[in-house]
Amino acid sequence: MNEIITEKNHPIQNIWLFKQISYAFLGLPIVLLVFTGVGGGANFSLDIVLFVFFPVFVLMYGIPIITNALSRAYFHYSLDEHFMILHQGIISKQNRNVPYGRIQGVFLNQGLFDRIFGLASLTIEDFSDGGRSIMNANGSVGGKSSQEVIGFVGNKIHIPGLKKGDAEELKAIILQKVKENPIEDSQSGL
Repeated sequence: MNEIITEKNHPIQNIWLFKQISYAFLGLPIVLLVFTGVGGGANFSLDIVLFVFFPVFVLMYGIPIITNALSRAYFHYSLDEHFMILHQGIISKQNRNVPYGRIQGVFLNQGLFDRIFGLASLTIEDFSDGGRSIMNANGSVGGKSSQEVIGFVGNKIHIPGLKKGDAEELKAIILQKVKENPIEDSQSGL
């Protein structure tokens, strides 16, 4: 198991980018009902719907879709003999080498969208940053209704949109490398 594993071996599927769009279209009827006043509210004219609703809709869903696509394009991971190597950043480039001995948990997540399309997300938690992260275990930042991110935030690494089999295989590889590379005193930061 000394070969370098990259996202070419376990690629992130492009269908993942449509996850945010699918949530947008699921919420579209509710937002339209609120803006058009159906269900007891005041009736709005078509002009208000066009000039208020669509800009709000684009801001709420269009910008996250674009940022997800750009984040995906600039996120790369690889697994070598001793480190998980990560690169991310659209404007500000960030690199991170995580020794396997510092990994404390590897979690496989599957939401409804993921189950429908045979995808899964991998979340890896390490001991860095004092064990704090604003990322949830499902890969979202900022609460339950926020968008799923790709990459690392705090002490969590999130790789969404993997085929379920690839995610399970990647999890097994990482857990094996954690067993093979226990943390040494020189890596502990003490």
